[in-house]
Amino acid sequence: MLVLDVASVLMLHLELSAVCRFNRLLIVLHGDSPVDLNDDHEAVLNALRSQGRIGSGDTGSSISVLEVTTAARGQRHERNREKNRLAASKCREKSKKYVDELRERERELAAQRASLSQHAASLREEVLWLKNEILRHGDCNCEFIQNYLATAARQIT
Repeated sequence: MLVLDVASVLMLHLELSAVCRFNRLLIVLHGDSPVDLNDDHEAVLNALRSQGRIGSGDTGSSISVLEVTTAARGQRHERNREKNRLAASKCREKSKKYVDELRERERELAAQRASLSQHAASLREEVLWLKNEILRHGDCNCEFIQNYLATAARQIT
C-alpha cells in the first residue's frame, strides 16, 4: 500500500483525472467510509473532516490510496444481482398469485356454470310440463288455449 499525505493525494488525483477518467480512486483513512476523489479539493477535505479522519486544521495526515475499480465494480455487481434476485422473486410470487387467482376464478365459474345448467334444465322441464297441461286442455273452449294450439300447429308444419 502506498502512504501519502492529503496534499499529495489531491495532486495525484489532479494528474490522474485526465488520464483515468473512468477509474475511481477512493481515499481511505483507517476505516471503511470512502471519500470520492472525483470531488474538488475542498469537498474532499470537508468529507474527511466530517468523517473525523482529519482535524479541522489538519492537511498533512497520512492516508492510504487504494485503486478500487474492481472492488467497486464487484460491489456494484453484487448489489445489482441482489436487486435482480429480489425482483425475480417478487415477479415469481406475483405470477403464482395470479395463477392461483385464475384457478380460483375458474372454480367459481365452473360452479356457477353447473348451477345455471341445472337451473336451465329445470326450466326446460317446467316448459314441457306446461305444454303438456295445455294439450290436456285442448278440448276446452278457452280462447287463449285454442290460439296457442293453433299457433303451435302452424309452427310445426
